Amino acid sequence: MSNISSPHKFTKCYKSPIRSAEALAVLALYFAWAKQYKRLNSSIESRFDSISVSNIVRFKAAIESPRHALPGYRKVINFFFNLHLHPTSSLSLRSLIQFLVFGSAPFYLVSIQQVFILLTTTRMARANPAQIGIIMAIWLLPLSIYFLLNRSRNRSNLPIPSPTKITGLFIYPIKSCHSIPVRSAQLLPTGLDLDRQWMWVKYPERKFLTIREHAKMTLIRPTYDAETDTLTVTAPTPILGSADSPAAPISFSIPAHPTAAWLAENTTVVAATIWTTTTPSHEYSSALTAPFNAFFGTDVRLVYKPPTSPSPRALTGNGKKELLGRAASTCFADVMPVLIGSEASLAELNARLQAQGEGAISATRFRPNVLVQGHEPWSEDRWKTIRIAPSRASQPTWTLLAQLQRTLRLDPAPTLDVVARCARCHVPNVDPETAEAHARQPWDTLMKYRRVDPGIRFKPCFGMLCVPRGNGGEVTVGMQVEVDAVTEKHRYVQGMG
Repeated sequence: MSNISSPHKFTKCYKSPIRSAEALAVLALYFAWAKQYKRLNSSIESRFDSISVSNIVRFKAAIESPRHALPGYRKVINFFFNLHLHPTSSLSLRSLIQFLVFGSAPFYLVSIQQVFILLTTTRMARANPAQIGIIMAIWLLPLSIYFLLNRSRNRSNLPIPSPTKITGLFIYPIKSCHSIPVRSAQLLPTGLDLDRQWMWVKYPERKFLTIREHAKMTLIRPTYDAETDTLTVTAPTPILGSADSPAAPISFSIPAHPTAAWLAENTTVVAATIWTTTTPSHEYSSALTAPFNAFFGTDVRLVYKPPTSPSPRALTGNGKKELLGRAASTCFADVMPVLIGSEASLAELNARLQAQGEGAISATRFRPNVLVQGHEPWSEDRWKTIRIAPSRASQPTWTLLAQLQRTLRLDPAPTLDVVARCARCHVPNVDPETAEAHARQPWDTLMKYRRVDPGIRFKPCFGMLCVPRGNGGEVTVGMQVEVDAVTEKHRYVQGMG
């Protein structure tokens, strides 16, 4: 719609009752928005200052004309005309509607109340009921859906914490080996892309090997080359060299996303065992991994399980279908596809360690996939459902349209079910940079106050285990984790599948 050029044209455009109702709704929105002026942030204030007084004057004249006088509305008009607005060049009605309707959910909600008041105190109450009904339905439908979904989303009376920023992302391509910190990653139904899709197994039993028995596995460092889509695996040589001629590290490279044809030509399908589950996996040739036999001190093989498999490794424990409500799987993670850790909780633990004369430890001791700033220490214990979305600070305007999209789950933000606390073993005692294992910490300290899960009292907890919904999506450092629902009923169900 073009800019309003004169009161006459505006009045002519809004002769009909339904057009008058639209004008009334726009003005009510403006009133609701202006009423909140003192609460606006600086970015919105600048938009407020750019509203054109000259066009609002034409708006006022048209509404108050004898032909379309609306008794009871003068109070509203006088209110925003008493505000100190800064006149600018022009304002189109269309841009005003777009900004006010899609500007902010709280203003939208206040405007609903104003529309009701104005419709019941003006001549619009005598307009065609069907016309008014259509207009009110347009206003009330999004509001009704919003409240309905928010009510069902969190049925508990527990407060929902504010969003918290993602500060780190980590993938561990080979189970129990060193991490790769990344700026962004694709979240798949089985976890982050490239996370724990490979695993070392003992030959010929083909049973999995972990840090628990081989702390030096953390010295095996995978690196990823995005340009060639190649994973390179490097480890220190088990043969000692001289100071003048140090032994070269052992290494090999493989495709990070192998095709079915490549796997058929270069691997063999075998049955590999992880915990109590035996799952079909692709085993690489012994010639490729032979140098690692000396590193482990035993014959080993490397196996691979693609995230999309005709024989998925189904989740057990809290992730089994009967509890989760849907079938879900992972590759070679211990229990669940994603582990989230909190910097706030880590800082609280480190304060306790330092009070005992111990050094602070890094988050990588706990091998999280997603590290967040967190709220109060250990508040993540109550998370039930979370969403990962761009931070509001990174978006030019946080709009009502975006809010409705999120409420209706029409936006692409990945959603995860937080199914359980992560019960810890002694792996965090191992420094992933040196492979040195501390005899007591942080295990002893955690045991004193973090045996908090009623389902597994003999182990301490750190971090939350999650299962992605749908097809996931891209996750980037700087995005925010939004808690959709909380619970105080988390109970660990034992089961390492």
